[in-house]
Amino acid sequence: MDRWIDNLAKALATGTSRRTALRRIGGGLAGAALPLIVPKAASAQVLHPCTLTCPHDFDHETAPGTCAASLTYAPPGETGACGHVTCTPPSGSSFPKGTTTVNCTDGGTGNCSFHITVIDREPPTVTCPPEKTFLGKACKESSKYVTFTPSVDDNCPGATATCIPPSGSKFTGVTTVVCTGTDASGNKTIHPCSFKVSVFDIGVQDDSDGKKQILLNSGTGDYRICFGDGQFVEGKGTIVKQRLGTIVIVTDTKNGKTFELRYDCGTGRGQSSYNDNLHRLWALVDSASSNDDIDCGVKTPLVR
Repeated sequence: MDRWIDNLAKALATGTSRRTALRRIGGGLAGAALPLIVPKAASAQVLHPCTLTCPHDFDHETAPGTCAASLTYAPPGETGACGHVTCTPPSGSSFPKGTTTVNCTDGGTGNCSFHITVIDREPPTVTCPPEKTFLGKACKESSKYVTFTPSVDDNCPGATATCIPPSGSKFTGVTTVVCTGTDASGNKTIHPCSFKVSVFDIGVQDDSDGKKQILLNSGTGDYRICFGDGQFVEGKGTIVKQRLGTIVIVTDTKNGKTFELRYDCGTGRGQSSYNDNLHRLWALVDSASSNDDIDCGVKTPLVR
């Protein structure tokens, strides 16, 4: 058979027709069918399903003054036959404080996700109210419950203020209140604020110069002297009470000054002397029975 095929191929190569060639090679095979030679089919291309590889999780701080951050990230890696890949939220979005899951897909088998965490490290700021000065009834109201509200500013909601002593406390004499702020992420104010709450129950005013005034707390010895020239001094003296507590005497000789005030709780009269490097032999005499004109608040409202 192989020889017959070789002879047929040679005859055809000379230009002889197929029928003639078959007749010459062997008439008995003139009607035989030639073998069918089928070319080998090309191998089919194998398409692998889409696989996406997302970026690693990452952290980022909030933008200054805001509770979010505008962030970009690299697109996911693609392996196999992937369609158009989209991610939600898209790169360049504003991400709020906290953890956001980013989901990526090609609409088919390709899916992956990763996490972006926005961290708030910005500390809040706290602002204290103005100083408060109170003058109660003579020799009777040396303490007072005082409320106040500091303000807190932060890039994220939820910040609160804490003060020591807290608002609503009972104040006696001159007390410095210190306030700090803390936000929802635990950040604390770098610079706390402070203000004074002053409670006095004795006020004296000079008969000849009404701008010369003294405020005193008969329980603590805290005092404030307004010299009438825009200057003032504050201090804490030693209290001595005489005649069953109706005569209050305060003295202070610390830091190179000499101060004394004698006040009669029954009559509302008093007299005082003060001496330091600026106000030598300063004196005050109050023979009136009231102190309604006293306003020695030193830039703060005097509340009665």
